[in-house]
Amino acid sequence: MKKQNKTRSCCGPTTQNSDDKGIIKGALFGILPHTFCILFIILSIFGATSGAVFLRRFFIIPYFFQILVAISFFFATFSAGFYLKRNGILSIDGIKRKWKYLTIMYSATIAINLILFYLVIPAAGNIKQKPASNVAGTNIEKKKEAQVIEMDQLGSGYRPNSFTVKKGKLVRWIIHSKSQSCAASIYSPKLGISQELNLGDNIIEFTPKDTGTFSFGCFMGMYRGSIKVEG
Repeated sequence: MKKQNKTRSCCGPTTQNSDDKGIIKGALFGILPHTFCILFIILSIFGATSGAVFLRRFFIIPYFFQILVAISFFFATFSAGFYLKRNGILSIDGIKRKWKYLTIMYSATIAINLILFYLVIPAAGNIKQKPASNVAGTNIEKKKEAQVIEMDQLGSGYRPNSFTVKKGKLVRWIIHSKSQSCAASIYSPKLGISQELNLGDNIIEFTPKDTGTFSFGCFMGMYRGSIKVEG
């Protein structure tokens, strides 16, 4: 009787530990788009101020956070497609067969995004930094001439983050920036505000022309607040 050859073809689909490798690739592809954020965290921890400030310029791109999340899901989807094709099951049936693997991989990608942007980056941003001198040309003494609102900008967002002002009167917004994190910016298109924040005191002046509630936030869209304008 002829002995059966059990040697596997090198060109056939591989299954050994493919799920584990695919999940690892999915997680890595979830981290890859956030390289700048990880470098920012490392530089902040080690006090490399100039390097952290340079990388922070990428964070002031409007909705940079949402863009990174979209890119991370693109890479995860690429990883999933490559995994399914490599195993010869790139089809609807293949997706149904491997739904557990795909669920774990996408869950890992979501978890990486949440951990980076809501835990690690704010913690790195709250590392004690040396404040700069007050912004040139600011005059906090002229409080009687305008509606004055004050706010602290921390690594974890804005405190307080809601205000009420009157329409048609100058608003002097004093922002005490205490951390050069992703929150170190103010962006509100409807109020005509788009400004980076320096460590120390920052002043933004504007005159609201319409009533309503206007949102503001950082350029990345991670941290938000609102200003209510009454008649």
